Amino acid sequence: MDLNFRFAVVSDLHVALPHTVWDGPNRLHLVEVAIPSLEIIFDRLASLELDFLLLPGDLTQHGEPENHQWLADRLAQLPCPVYVIPGNHDVPVLEANEQSIGFGAFPGYYRQFGYGGAGDKHYYSQQILPGLRLIALNSNTFDAEGQQVGRIDPEQMAWLRQTWPRWMTNW
Repeated sequence: MDLNFRFAVVSDLHVALPHTVWDGPNRLHLVEVAIPSLEIIFDRLASLELDFLLLPGDLTQHGEPENHQWLADRLAQLPCPVYVIPGNHDVPVLEANEQSIGFGAFPGYYRQFGYGGAGDKHYYSQQILPGLRLIALNSNTFDAEGQQVGRIDPEQMAWLRQTWPRWMTNW
């Protein structure tokens, strides 16, 4: 089987619409240029005839609903399939607050970008091309106190072992 394909990976976008940019001590540097920079990147990628684009996390500044919506709308305009997975900045809180979406809301913003068949799960498997499958795992979890921790939770590991046992022989 010949697996010739073209793809790109763009991470740590930290999309921040101007009215959402934080102005405080925990502010991410240079988020005000995230969207203009991303537009240049997307314009360049659109000319490359990609088979797909992978965005592995930190899509938004701090999980703001407006930033997730802007990005989902913009990704829908790209000429190739796009697949996303959240980073710690995309779902920083378990329950939505005045600033950020809650953990459970993330898949709803990105149904067109890998989460179409995932239901409410934050991980998925997607056949991209014949002979090529993406397994998108999510290391955003929350402890008993609601604090974000980075690890693959037991439910996700069980899904991975069940779905892909031949790859999990040593895990």
